[in-house]
Order: sequence, then C-alpha cells, then structure tokens
Amino acid sequence: MKQSPFRVPRIRRRRVVVALLTFLTITALTYASLFSKDIPNVPFNSQKDLYALRIFGKSREPISLDLLLETKSNHLETLVRHNPNRQVLIPSAYFDASAPNPQLLEHNIHFTLGVYLHHIVNAITQAPEMTLSDITVPFHWVDWVDMGDIFTNSLLLSAKEKPLCADIASNGALRRHVDRLDLVHRPFGPVREAENDFRVDSDETEHDSVLPVFCMNDEGYSKFVANDGRGLFHSVLDYVKKGVVGERGSEVLSPGFHVSSPGNAGGLGLSTMYGKSYLFSFAPPPVSLIFLVENLAYEVPVKQEQSQKLMLTQNGLIEEYVSTKQYTVDSARAMGLFQSGVPALKVAPELLLEKELLEDMFQFDAEQELKTLEETQGEYELVKTARFKRFLETKPAVDQPRHFNLPQLEHTQLDSSMYDWRFFNAERTLPLSATHTPALVHGLITAWLHFAQVYEFHSWLASGSLLAWYWNGLVFPWDSDLDVQVPVATLYDLAHRFNNTLICHNGDVYLFEVGGYIQTRERDNANNKIDARFIDTKSGVYVDVMALSVSGVRAPERYTKAKENPENTDDQDLANGQSAKEDPEKRDDQDIADGQSSKEDPGKKDDQNLADGQSAKNIVSANINYSAQNTQLKVYNCRNHHFASLNELSPLSLTLMNGAPAYVPHKFWEILEVEYKGGMESMHFESHVYLPLVHLWVPETDVTTYLEKYNGQFPEGDARQKESSSQLNEADLPRMLAFNKRWLEEYAATYEFTEMHDVQMMSREGKGDESPEEVARNYLDKNWNPKMEPTRGRSRPLRVLH
Repeated sequence: MKQSPFRVPRIRRRRVVVALLTFLTITALTYASLFSKDIPNVPFNSQKDLYALRIFGKSREPISLDLLLETKSNHLETLVRHNPNRQVLIPSAYFDASAPNPQLLEHNIHFTLGVYLHHIVNAITQAPEMTLSDITVPFHWVDWVDMGDIFTNSLLLSAKEKPLCADIASNGALRRHVDRLDLVHRPFGPVREAENDFRVDSDETEHDSVLPVFCMNDEGYSKFVANDGRGLFHSVLDYVKKGVVGERGSEVLSPGFHVSSPGNAGGLGLSTMYGKSYLFSFAPPPVSLIFLVENLAYEVPVKQEQSQKLMLTQNGLIEEYVSTKQYTVDSARAMGLFQSGVPALKVAPELLLEKELLEDMFQFDAEQELKTLEETQGEYELVKTARFKRFLETKPAVDQPRHFNLPQLEHTQLDSSMYDWRFFNAERTLPLSATHTPALVHGLITAWLHFAQVYEFHSWLASGSLLAWYWNGLVFPWDSDLDVQVPVATLYDLAHRFNNTLICHNGDVYLFEVGGYIQTRERDNANNKIDARFIDTKSGVYVDVMALSVSGVRAPERYTKAKENPENTDDQDLANGQSAKEDPEKRDDQDIADGQSSKEDPGKKDDQNLADGQSAKNIVSANINYSAQNTQLKVYNCRNHHFASLNELSPLSLTLMNGAPAYVPHKFWEILEVEYKGGMESMHFESHVYLPLVHLWVPETDVTTYLEKYNGQFPEGDARQKESSSQLNEADLPRMLAFNKRWLEEYAATYEFTEMHDVQMMSREGKGDESPEEVARNYLDKNWNPKMEPTRGRSRPLRVLH
C-alpha cells in the first residue's frame, strides 16, 4: 500500500520536537547572557566607532560604523532574503535516459527564472531576426507561485486520500480529514464550523453535491468545463480544461477540489488552500512577463492557448536546458547572460528632478482611445486591446461587485485587508509578518518604484505612505502596503499596456492588475475604491494604486470658498484651491468641518469621515453634477473621495522611499494637514515611538523596557508616552543598539538613506546649497543599483515531489 506523502512515524516527530525545543532553549540562554552585561556609556561619534553587539560574533566589542554599514545588502532586503542561494541542482532523473521525468518539482522561483531566461536567450540566438514580442512562452501558476505545503501535498495524495469540497467546507471538516490521514501538515488556527461556503443540491450524493458557486470536485469540474454552453467561463475554464480532463495521460495532478471564490471566514490554512486552488484551476495566465534589471525592461508575451497550460515538468523547457550539458540553474548568471544577449524593449530615462502634471492628464476619452488602439496591428497588441475593452463598461456603482477580494480570516491577529486572497500564504507569510512587517514589503515597494521609473509613468506617494515618507523616508512598521496615486489618463495607459502582467524584479514576482469599472469615478457601495494593485505573489501584500480625475462629486469647501472669495486671502495660491497654512486657527475649524480626523488620532484616517477632508453634504446628489466646477477649479479626486488640486500636486518632487526613487506632491504638507491632523507632529502612534536619534519608529514597549533598565523606573501612563523619546540622547545610542538586536539591524540597514532624508527635509526649509531634488538624485546616482544580487554559497538540489 502506497504511503501518504504527509505521513511520518510518530516517534520521529517526537524526537524532532524535543531537538527543536532544546535548540530554542540554548539559543535563548545564550542571548540572555549576551545582553546581561552593561556596555560602557561612552559618547557616540557617528564618524568613528560605536559600542554595540557584534551581529554574528560571540564577544561584545567596539564595531566600526563603516564596517557595520558595509554588511548591509540592498538595505532591508538583508532581513527578508529567505533564499539567498540562487543556484539550484537539476534533479538527476533528467540525466538518466532510463528514468521517467518527474511530474511535480519543489517550488523554487530561481529555478523557474533561470530556465525561462535560458529559453528566451536560446530562441533569440537561433533566430536573431526575432524580437521579444515575437516569442511566446508557456505558463502555469505552479511554477511561479509557491502553492504551500498543504495544497502541494494534496496534489500527491491518492484519489481516495484527496480532500473533496466537503472536506474543505470549514476548518473543522479539513481538520477531521487531516486527522483521518494522520497528515503532518495541519491547517493553522482553531476548529470552526463554517456554513454556506458552498451550495448543496439535496438530490445529489455528497461527493457530487457541490454546484459551481464556490467549489467543485474533479468530476463535477470536468463536466462543468465541458458543458459550459453559455460560454461565461470559456475565457478562463477552456484554459484549464486540458489539465482537468487529463488529455496528457491517465495520471493527472489534481488537488481533488477546485475553488472559484474566497469563500466564507476560516482559518489561515484554509484560506491559503482556497487561494492556491483558484490559481491552479481557474486563474487565467498573465498576458506577459516583464523582467526588470538595472535600468532595463524586457517584455515577453505569454501563450494564451489552453494547450499551453503546462508546468515546467511538461513544457520541455527543462529538457532544453539540460541539452546544453548544464547541471545547475543559476538565476543570477542567467540574468547576466540574458541582459548581454537580448536587446531590451525599454531603457529607463534619466531621473527628472521634477515632473509637471497637466490638466488633460486628469480627463480621459476612453472611446476615442479604443478607436486608436484598434488600428494597431500585431497579434500581441490585439490581445491587449481585446482585454482593454472591458474597462469601457459602465455600471452603477451600487451594483458593482468587488474586484479585489481579501482572504476571509478568523481567529488570528493578522489583518486580512493586508493581503490579496489568491496569493495569501500563511505558511510563508506568518514567519515574516510576525517578526518584521516593513521588511516584508520592502521588496514590493522598491519593485513598484523601479517599475514606475523604467516606464516613466506619473506616480506619487499618497495617504499613509506619504505621511510615513515625511518622517524618515520609510514605510511605517505597522503598515503593510504602499499607497500611490496616478492621473486617470495614466491609469488607462497602465490598463492597456500592463493589466494582468507579471513583473520579475530581483528574484521576486509581482502581478499588476487593474480593477473593474474604472470609468465609474463614484464610490457609493465602496466595493471598488482601489483602481489597481501591484501584488507580491509570494505573500499577497500589495501596492494600492488610485487614480485622480475630474468627477461629478462636489469638491470640499477649502477649494470652493477660496475660489469664490479670493479677495479674502493674501496668497494668490489660495484662490487656486490651496489651503491656508498661515491661518491655523481658521484652518482648524474648517478642517474639522471638512471631515478631518481628530488630533487625538494622528496618522489614522476614518472612512466614516470620508477620509479626505470632505463633509457628507458634499457628496454628489442625483440632480447636481460638479464636473464643470471641478474642471474650472483644477480639483481632482479618487474613488475614495480624496481630493487634491493641480496646484498642490504639480510639479512632483523627486525623493526616496525605502531607498528607491519616488515622487511626492509639490505641496505635500497641505495635503497631509487635511488628511492627518497632527500627523506631522505626534511622535507616538500605533503603540510605536519615533526616535529621532535613529530615525526609526520602534515599539513603545521596547523603549520603555530600555529606559526602565538603564534610567531607573520610568513614569507610567501618559507620561511614559510623552517623555519616552525625550529621555534619550546621543550617549544612549551605543547602549540602545546593543540592548535590542532588531534596532541594530534596522539602524545598520537604513542609516544612510534616513540621514539623507533628514538632509533633504532641511533643504526644503532653505538650509544647504542643494535643492531637495538634487540631494535625492545625488544619493541615487551613488547608491541606486537595482540589479539581481550574485549567487552566494553552494548549489542545493531541487527535490522531486512526484
């Protein structure tokens, strides 16, 4: 009898647990001894040495600051590189003519990248007259997304062992299924019986009872694909038919169930399985793959035919690679050969110090644009144009279904709004999010900003990300995404050129996707406030992209009153819709009237207050449309009713976010004062304290623990919050960094560009010889190098799963 791939002898599991507990205990005692001694309280000199704990050493001795900073690699990426070894050994079965080829391999994105890059270079080498747009590649989500151990192992189970829809209807059902098989990989979270995750027809048996509203078993799924007479799902399901019906042979890799929507609330493991099942069974392929390396971009179309939904073990790319007598796949080396042997489709321009925004960028005639696009020749462009047509559909906002769905999580402290449900992966996300949320999103942020730089589209930091930038040029440690805004004309350009595109950046993969009904610029049912997302496929965290446009929504009074009564102001800018910074008393009253959050809660927006400086009376009514007035005022808003004037936005100013080139509005402080009252003054928020000494937001509990240990008992309550940062001075820095290893790591990784951010902000106050934009560009010229890091260490074998 074939043993389940999940099954492990119980006695061995006990030994593993005992060994792990022993290791953790020894580690904890070691660190306790390291931190038990006092470090000399010596003056700190940032240009010389500092006393701190040596990160990788056992002794505590002075560390050269220069040496400390040299240990970082691409800033915060040193903290999140879970797989720095990019060299993978190809399974030996591919070199043995008598051995059958594997059906399923362990997921390794570097292996996928290396094999695909080799295939593209080989195609160009054999036919030099070809361009990248002439090459199309096969695709399967299994090769590009880590499906997780629970879902992957379900592919390997026998037909009798595979979970069916009834087994994944709830946490309890899945737990019972796992217990029956004595499976090692149990779902995360406690048991909970969920209801209505799928609809059941009483005339059918349990194994055939699920209708195609949430989940289908193998047999029902095959029938549904074959009998979809209405054609509603052909664009997606035809693509997966081959893998379901099993046209390649008797053995078909299938999880046993096929999920088409997020379902109801469940545990972390269940939500992970739902998303991965959708990718495996329903998700369409991307239109293209984009490889970003240094200042270059390479774009390759993806085959859309159903016959090309093939994994690497099926599509022949591995065999093509092996035919060159290479035994390892090195993604960094492959990228170097790719870069030298393939002409780039796009070269990044020189960074502009400022970017002007024009009025016509905030209006867009989609119908006219479509007529122009339909004249474009070429199969690849026709595919893009056909998909672009759906963005011209209009539908009342109250009837629009949600486009970007979230995992339905329960019994966890994770915020489900942080993740896209398709790519949420509890097995991969939890270890990172529990220890270092900013590191989790650092690669995401730099990839988006690099993408915007290479393709030259107008994008700027907005909302909470703009406030985070104001403090130190880094994302807030409690925040998990990036908020950016674009003009509506840019949104349509992105929809046509890049919708449903995979972007590969420094070994990570991101999906850019535009939401539905983007012609509707109202909010109403709040289902589609976000216009587009740039999603990290390994975790589900994302960049929110919101377009500003002229709309029929009434602008806030701070714009309309200034236009009606320009003689009451001393500043001509106020007449153009700019708020008055010079009159804080009058401004405070107006801000509150405009729906701004209270001073007691800086840095946090309240959707109930419309989160934008707009009062409820200003929402567009059925009889009044303010488009003409807003056009005259040059005032624009997104679908979440955040408003800004052209005068506040343009010209955009060059800066850095997490060490990557970014742009901020010309008068960012005007926008922040309205959206976040007190947010630029308060140094305490979300249980964190801002420490100017290290330019970082750190947990308040860490600061108070340090102060109680070294500066005596610290006052409780409000006094602790108000005085914690003022208790610290430069003499504390060496001792602080030794006291908390995470502070040391973050300080080492961010010191250079947080210092630069301070210089840039002082330049905005007229201090220094360079403009703020020149400060940023000079830093970027020396430090911005977005290329794939070279391979380190020895090769590691790629496991064959089936």
